[in-house]
Amino acid sequence: MKSLLKFLVVVGLSLVIGGLGVSYVQAQAGVGIMPGIIRVDEALLPGHYNLPSVQVVNTGQVASEYEVELARMAEQKELQAPPEFISFSPKSFHLEPGANQVVSLSLDIPIKAKPGDYLAYIEAHPVAHGNGMTIGIAAATKLFFTIKPANIVVGVFAVISSFFSIRAPISYIVLGVVLLGIVVFFLRRRISFEVRVGRK
Repeated sequence: MKSLLKFLVVVGLSLVIGGLGVSYVQAQAGVGIMPGIIRVDEALLPGHYNLPSVQVVNTGQVASEYEVELARMAEQKELQAPPEFISFSPKSFHLEPGANQVVSLSLDIPIKAKPGDYLAYIEAHPVAHGNGMTIGIAAATKLFFTIKPANIVVGVFAVISSFFSIRAPISYIVLGVVLLGIVVFFLRRRISFEVRVGRK
């Protein structure tokens, strides 16, 4: 009877300690992300857009590696943005307890993108190391944006315009040099032609 009682006490203590251990481990990992919602009010054409940044915070008590990615939802009334639409910089990083990291977001809308209202979940989470400590721990920012209809000509123009505006002023300097080179090329050919005609 005493041996049975000892066995039950040992099992009971193991379960209590194990339960406390799980709670303690889960309390170590944590993540927060701000802001909770990003809403692009203006309807967008194809092109490249810089979005407001998000801030990821290590709300846990241990240092950890973190990752930001686009999460997929099973059901939503809005269109889901494909992963290639949204870029993160940096995508992964290390955070000490209480530290934060600013992550820049950019949106690249291809010419053939489907028009409509989109909802994307920007998710931040600790990177699991195979011990199950960070499973299910994540925080997300909702990104709302609308792509307006555009024909192929408008789409190509919007992409080119976006390219030049993002890389300004270097893009305009390069364009100016190219145009100047073209003008000089045609002027030299015309002057050469006139000189030959004059000599005859």
